[in-house]
Amino acid sequence: MLRRRLGSTVFIAVLCLALVICHAAGAGQLDDLVNALAGQIESERVRARQHLPAFGTDAIPALIPLVSHEKIAISKPARDVLMDIANEVSVPGRDTARREACRLFMSMIAAGQPEATTVCGLRLLAMTVPDGFDLTPIAALLADRHYREKARVAFERIGSPEAVRALRESLRDADADFTCALLNSLGALGDSDSVETITRLALHENPRVRLATAHALALIGDPASESALTKVVEKAAEKHRPEAVDSLLLLADSVVRKHCDKKTARRIYLNVLNSSDEETLRSAALVGLGTVGDLAVIPTVLDVLDAADEDAHIRSSAVDALKCFETRGVCARVRREYVDRPTKTQLAAIEVLGARGNPESLPLLMEETQNDDERVRLAALRALGDLGQPGALDTLVEAAQTGSVDEKAVAIAAAADLADTLKTQGKRDAAGRAYTHVLELAADDAMRSRTLRGLAICPVPEAASVVISNADNPELKDESIPALAAVAAVLENAGRKREALQAYEKLYALGPSVEEMRAIVPRMKAVGSTINVARGLGFVTSWWLIGPFSDEGGEGWGTAYVGEPDVDVTTAVDSKTSWKHVVTADEMGKVNLLATVGRHDHVVAYAYTEIEVAEERKAVLRLGVDDGVKCWVNGELVWDNYVNRPITVDQDKPECRLKAGVNRILLKISQNNMGWEFCMRVTTTDGAVIPLVQRAE
Repeated sequence: MLRRRLGSTVFIAVLCLALVICHAAGAGQLDDLVNALAGQIESERVRARQHLPAFGTDAIPALIPLVSHEKIAISKPARDVLMDIANEVSVPGRDTARREACRLFMSMIAAGQPEATTVCGLRLLAMTVPDGFDLTPIAALLADRHYREKARVAFERIGSPEAVRALRESLRDADADFTCALLNSLGALGDSDSVETITRLALHENPRVRLATAHALALIGDPASESALTKVVEKAAEKHRPEAVDSLLLLADSVVRKHCDKKTARRIYLNVLNSSDEETLRSAALVGLGTVGDLAVIPTVLDVLDAADEDAHIRSSAVDALKCFETRGVCARVRREYVDRPTKTQLAAIEVLGARGNPESLPLLMEETQNDDERVRLAALRALGDLGQPGALDTLVEAAQTGSVDEKAVAIAAAADLADTLKTQGKRDAAGRAYTHVLELAADDAMRSRTLRGLAICPVPEAASVVISNADNPELKDESIPALAAVAAVLENAGRKREALQAYEKLYALGPSVEEMRAIVPRMKAVGSTINVARGLGFVTSWWLIGPFSDEGGEGWGTAYVGEPDVDVTTAVDSKTSWKHVVTADEMGKVNLLATVGRHDHVVAYAYTEIEVAEERKAVLRLGVDDGVKCWVNGELVWDNYVNRPITVDQDKPECRLKAGVNRILLKISQNNMGWEFCMRVTTTDGAVIPLVQRAE
């Protein structure tokens, strides 16, 4: 038993000794790094800068003296390391280390420290001070004219209850300049406990203090501050009044955002609107009313429109406010007020009624399209476009057909807007009918393009003829293709196969992409199309094939099994392997080598064809191959891509020169395993199909 106790005692002693040795070693390493940071060797300073943050708070006391070093090459990395440590201890879960760091950083702002050290200490404390920490040393600097601004900024960044209290208490003895700065901080921190203290300054003799008071109270957003801010506005000199009123508007915004107090905000906005001469402030009040206004406010806003110049900024603000009112019954109230208002206000009211989209406004707007005043007629047409009601379409179409030049232009644009709105609402049939009328009436390609895009999304059968007639316009090709596809589909679904076929054939004539054709080919067949789609897309469908030949280990790729590039399809390679002629019926021109050559792995086969073109030209052979492919044109190797892959139409695009007359094309195609097929089409460099005659037969 005694031996066991002695053994335990020895073990503990050894463990303690080991810890002491490790600590001493760590302390020695820390000292070495600090000395290196303060040394003359740049590489050693860099190494120290990298490793010192790992020591955490243990490194702080040794680094503080270096912060004020006369050499920036030493002071800056010292500050940077302290910043790294401050960031590290400020993460959640490091409370003990954080408080220890704050205690050490506080020593940096003690009396007698160099200015650089004090300034750095305030920055570090602003990053690390937690709630509940004693801030007396920082608060003392608020009374020091040299450091007070930096201390204020530190308190604002700390933002703890203790920091806010220190800022508030400093208001008692601060001069006017610093009082304004303190008020800015308290406002930015949104401290509602400071409202009473700040409010006392609303009647301060210094006008800058009064303005700062108003701004701080506005940021805090206590509804009870309205009277104090009103007094600041009343007492403000003319040059300061806009700033004071701006704070009052800010208060209105704050009480809504923080307290959902629309009543107080509405009262403030109305007071500013009725008492201010500044158009900018009145416009801001109107914008505010747009968020909190009720029915009782509408006559006041209309009165503003009565008095406003038609080009004034305040007019647009009033209109926007009426558009934004969230309360119910706005349109009914505007319509009730409409008759007794001057024309310029009626014009604004028409715009509002259109934007709000209330169907009950439709009769009034339709009636006003017959007004004796052209300005009213045009405004009503625009509003019908915004209203989003299908019942407005006939009126717009009639105006586009029979109105003046200006009315026609406005009506067409409004009908397009109506179609867009109906599309957004999900009323696709109504939108399609509107787009159809606009396409019939459109006077320029920009509008035609817009409506074709709309019909691609909202197709209707009655659009077929007008879409087909516009498809011949080369400027509209990109928009016509999806529009024709969509219209053809709805015709097919409606059982109108003959018309659907006409639309599909027009689409085919436009030369769509392979992917576009892939989607519509089954539908073309379903409605009775006999068009050779593959040839129309430029695919070569007639080939002579021979194979298979071994490609074990890739050795067959370089072996000239058929004497390539010159071949004779009338001559067999051996008694078992001869050329065979194949014409594919696939719409994408694909030749299935598994079906024609046979199911084999690790082999190659050849495909030969001849095409005739009218003139010499540059061309692209767009190849899709599973797997690799080698290509010769008139005996010249133009492509060599030995890979394993599935087929993708147009994946390889070797360029070549075709001569006038017959051109010989030979492909060597590898097979790894699984699928084995190829296709080829002949186009210009920009993708247009080159007319050709296939002579492989």
